Amino acid sequence: QAAQEAGIKVVDYMGMPYGFDVRYNAFTEYDAGVMLCEWLDGYFEEHPDAMLHAAVLNGSQANTAQIPRLQAVKEYAEEHPDRLEILVDYYGDWTTDDAMNVTEDWLQTYPTINAVFAASDQVALGVSNVVEANGLSDNFIITGFDGTDSGLALIEEGKMSVSIAMKLDVFAENLVNLCVDLAMGNYTDDTYDGTGVLVSVDAANLEEYRASKE
Repeated sequence: QAAQEAGIKVVDYMGMPYGFDVRYNAFTEYDAGVMLCEWLDGYFEEHPDAMLHAAVLNGSQANTAQIPRLQAVKEYAEEHPDRLEILVDYYGDWTTDDAMNVTEDWLQTYPTINAVFAASDQVALGVSNVVEANGLSDNFIITGFDGTDSGLALIEEGKMSVSIAMKLDVFAENLVNLCVDLAMGNYTDDTYDGTGVLVSVDAANLEEYRASKE
């Protein structure tokens, strides 16, 4: 409020309800989930006989911002019941240890389980540890978010299928350009839609993505 009263332009990119001049929409968590669903389209096209019996492993329920990440996947399952079945939808605590404990239970409770959609690469790491220990890595789909170094390593080792990453350089460049244009009076809209921020990273484009970060 003080900034606006002083004539300083305010850009929001965290979902503030008021007090800004322009809302910067780089992406939404739901957009990331939709990108994961697009990856699933490609997977099922390459594996026409595949049927995934999956678990959804969210982060903490208190962290409501991340919930839409996997909402899109649950909607995908409802639209494609012949390709994807959600066996269980669980809220964890974002840790590798919690993911390992939960996955151990799932392997005992759901004999047909062959996929886990995890809310982050850190969570996916815990899932991967248990899946690998049980000798199931070759026939198990594990997905994550964030494109972390550990997540990329899992993809390289064939232990995780895909991670939905955010290109921080593109995010920052778009945001800086917006701020400059706004300060110069060249931008007058109240929203700005950034593009090219999200990327789906799997074995096919892993090295290309790594190179883009250097």
